[in-house]
Amino acid sequence: MLPFLAGFDQIAYVTNDLERACTTFGDYGIPRFHIVERDLDVAVRSQRGTMRLKLGFAAIGAVEVELIEPRGGQIEIYTEALPSDGRFAIALHHLRVRVSGTRADWERNRAEIAAASLPIALEGGREGVGFVYVDDRARLGHYTEYVWFSAAESARRTEVIPRYDGNR
Repeated sequence: MLPFLAGFDQIAYVTNDLERACTTFGDYGIPRFHIVERDLDVAVRSQRGTMRLKLGFAAIGAVEVELIEPRGGQIEIYTEALPSDGRFAIALHHLRVRVSGTRADWERNRAEIAAASLPIALEGGREGVGFVYVDDRARLGHYTEYVWFSAAESARRTEVIPRYDGNR
């Protein structure tokens, strides 16, 4: 398995209002996010299901910022970090570690996570993407996501995600 945070490239926040969160991050030098809505087949704490998410992506230098608005389905892994009374919130959710290489490299890293008996909170993927969240909340205060992208998916993301150098 990769050493902790080797390949770190993203910080992710969960919110109950993506548009308002994007405005808030505008105050921090991110004027625009690439917005997508996704339905994903996943396993949340070993229970198979589907989740519907609205996502925003932008990058400052080498670090991507992801905003996640849970919209429906099996989304408790995200909503548990938000206020139950519906008040607007943005909460740190996870750090992402990117696994480089081929699908075989991803499968090898995933097998190492399983062999280490790390607590898996979420797992899924789609064509050209694989991801798993390790529940590091008790020790670190957040989840750690390990993700793999095919070369084609990496190229697509580079084209659509706005990138800023961090200077205003």
